[in-house]
Amino acid sequence: MAKLNWRWVLALSSVPSFALLFLYGVAPESPRYLCMKGRTGDALRILEKIASVNRTKLPAGVLISSRSTDKAEESTPSEDRIPLLPSLNSFSYYGIILLTSKLSSRESGCFPTIQSSGYLLGDSLYVNAFITSIAALLVDRVGRKQTMSIMFGLAFIFLLPLLTRQSAVLTTCLLFGARMNAMATFTVASIFAPELYPTSVRTTGAGVASAVGRIGGMVCPLVSVALVNACHQTEAIAIYLAVIVVALVCIQLFPYDTKGRELSDTAS
Repeated sequence: MAKLNWRWVLALSSVPSFALLFLYGVAPESPRYLCMKGRTGDALRILEKIASVNRTKLPAGVLISSRSTDKAEESTPSEDRIPLLPSLNSFSYYGIILLTSKLSSRESGCFPTIQSSGYLLGDSLYVNAFITSIAALLVDRVGRKQTMSIMFGLAFIFLLPLLTRQSAVLTTCLLFGARMNAMATFTVASIFAPELYPTSVRTTGAGVASAVGRIGGMVCPLVSVALVNACHQTEAIAIYLAVIVVALVCIQLFPYDTKGRELSDTAS
C-alpha cells in the first residue's frame, strides 16, 4: 500500500460492500416481516429451514400472522432527540480529533505546537480502550443515561482549560483526555440508541440516527480547521463546550433509561 494513494486504498476497502450486494439475493427474508405481511407460509418454511440447520425442531403450535398490528408496527417512537444525540456526539468526537491534529501541525503559527510523538499517539490507543472498557462497566451499573452524562461531563472538564492559552504538554494531555471520554460516549450511544426503539423499527431508527450523526462529522471541520487556521482557538473550544452542554441536556430529557428494562417489541 505504500505505493498506492488513498484513492486506491478506499476503492479496495469498498470491495466487500459490493460482495454484499450479491449475498443479499440469497439471504432469507425475515420471518417476522413475512408474518407482518400475512405470508405465514413463507415464514414457516424459513423457520423450518433454520430449525433444520440447527438440528432441532420447531415448537408445536400454529404460526399466526400479526398483520392486524401492522399500523402499530410501522409507527415510530416519539423520542425526537435520538437522531440529534449522535450528531452532537460525532461533532464533538471528530472535532476533537481534528483539533488535536491541527494543533499538532507545525504549519500553525498561532499556538504552541502540541506534543505529537509516535510514542504518545501509540499509547493513546491503549488508554482509549481502557476508558471505553470503564464505560462498558458503568453501563450496567449506573445506566446508559448517567454513563453518557459522566463521560460528556469529563470531556467538558478536559476542554474547559483550553479556552485560554496553555502549554504544549498540558494542551496535549487535555485534548487526549477529552478525546478518550468522547470516544466512550460514542460506545455507550451505540448501545443506548437502538434500545430506545421497538423491535419493529429498531434497525430503521438506529440507521436514521446514525445517518443524521454523520452531519456532525461533516460540519466539525469548519470549526476545528477553519477557526484554528484563523487563530481562533478560544472560539472553537467554546463551540465544542456548547455542543457538549446541549448533548447533556438531550440525555437528561430522554424519558427513561433502558438499564434493566425489557426491550419493547412494538411501538405504543
